[in-house]
Amino acid sequence: MSTPDTLFYKGFFARDSLLRQDSLLFGNGSERLMDMQDPSAALTPESLSRSDAVTIALLVCLLLLLAIIRHSRKQLGARIQNFMFPSKDVKTVMKMTDDNHKEAVRFLLALLASLMMALLFYSYAQTRWNVDLMPMTSLQLIAIYTGTALSIVLLKHLLYLIVHTTFFTYACRLLWREDYTLLFALESILLFPLGLMAVYLDLSPEMAAYLFIGLLLFVKILLFSKTFSTFFGKIHGTLHLFVYFCALEAAPLVLLWSTLVEITTRLTTFF
Repeated sequence: MSTPDTLFYKGFFARDSLLRQDSLLFGNGSERLMDMQDPSAALTPESLSRSDAVTIALLVCLLLLLAIIRHSRKQLGARIQNFMFPSKDVKTVMKMTDDNHKEAVRFLLALLASLMMALLFYSYAQTRWNVDLMPMTSLQLIAIYTGTALSIVLLKHLLYLIVHTTFFTYACRLLWREDYTLLFALESILLFPLGLMAVYLDLSPEMAAYLFIGLLLFVKILLFSKTFSTFFGKIHGTLHLFVYFCALEAAPLVLLWSTLVEITTRLTTFF
């Protein structure tokens, strides 16, 4: 006949064995209790500074930046001087653009800008859609964002080529292309420290967005003034300039943002 003490110890050990089985099946009991008390703790996005994918993306950006500086440092001073004090002599500009690696440098600039925009959008998507819960790795998602951004950047350059070849002279196209290359290089290079701040200084997505918009406005205002002085140069051409600028600068940015948002929304819904 079992005494009350015996029944107590049997019940205690039986309950303890059930807790052990529960912990084996579902994890540590204390962790489950903490998750129940704070459900948002399990949904906290991973820090960007601890992500291997983000580190790889920044390392690739650094290598691209070094390659761009290595190939363009000789022409950089001449291009800055021509930007501040533009020369109307086509031969002078042609000497400045005589570079066997100029197309490769432009592609590297486009790739650098696309990588940094993908990284900044990924930091926003972490808080907006919690993409860390998807079975897709961070590196795969950043690669998709980069490919999308690079496609739209290359499409914008193609549209520029078609419009300029159709409506403007070779001399104007040559002068504008040098100014545009310098400003695009400035935009791509300044995106790199912005990405570093977003990753390693725990910059909030809202602050990163404000800085990104401020950088874009600064570069686009310079490009706007250079486009006006190169292609139009008269007050009656202002309307054409606004149409031109909205179609070739504002529209690609809107397309890029809407495409990245649509891709992320569909991936989140699918998984």
